[in-house]
Amino acid sequence: MNAVHRAVGIVLAAGKSTRFPPGRNKLTEEIWGVPVVEWVFQALLEAGVQRLLCVAPPARSWSVETPVEWVPQDPPLGTGHAVSSCAEALAGFAGPVVVVNGDTPGIRPETVAALVDAHERSGSWMTLTTGKMADPGSYGVVLRENGQVLDIREAVDRSPESPGRGEPVEVNLGLYCLAWPDVLPYLERIPAHPRKGEIFLTDLAGSLTEAGRPVTAYLLKDPGEALGINTWDDLHRVQEELRRAIVRKWRRAGVRFLSPERVIIGPRVRLDPGVVLYPDVCLEGRTVIGRD
Repeated sequence: MNAVHRAVGIVLAAGKSTRFPPGRNKLTEEIWGVPVVEWVFQALLEAGVQRLLCVAPPARSWSVETPVEWVPQDPPLGTGHAVSSCAEALAGFAGPVVVVNGDTPGIRPETVAALVDAHERSGSWMTLTTGKMADPGSYGVVLRENGQVLDIREAVDRSPESPGRGEPVEVNLGLYCLAWPDVLPYLERIPAHPRKGEIFLTDLAGSLTEAGRPVTAYLLKDPGEALGINTWDDLHRVQEELRRAIVRKWRRAGVRFLSPERVIIGPRVRLDPGVVLYPDVCLEGRTVIGRD
């Protein structure tokens, strides 16, 4: 059996969208007719995960088309607490667990499958997806020693002299594969961050390495696919990344674009090879265009 077909997916969706415009939820904001979090669900399902859990506030006011198992997080005490909240739902399960932030709609199914495969082949307890960035911004910086992953230093804990000030550095992209249930005791022992009061999933890396448990990284050549959405500007940046990626996919499948930078194609559109798209075409919904 393919490794990813044994995996369970956990989508973290309990955030409060505090940096988004008032009254709007970044997870339910639509990109070409599909909510941001639905893009993430579909990527995991297309990758082949066997179950899909979503950690969300107990009083969520939104619903989705994708069938998922809801796990309430009350109160929201951070990403580490969100994952450990799934312990009851995953009782009796042993295998790889993919954890991803619900605000990363650009994650590709192929990346999820490759991550799980790399995790299984390495025998790691935790595999994190990383990328190289000149400016890590709000991303956590990956700390290594002799090539081995030691820890993740979050932006809130970085000083001006810390790595990631003008030179390309390796950052954590918020997509993980965990060996379940082996990591659970370590998750449950992570203390709350002294300044934030939250339990960070990223602290699991340091806890495991201190205990001599293997932690590895899966480096993405194009970290753009894992960009997260925290602000209104982020939404537009990620939206454009998605537009370009979808055009690339269909171009490789034999679709002709007369002006690719002026075409929008939604994720549920299906095109046959030989289709020609003119400038300023926008295709959304469950649209199908056949050959000729």
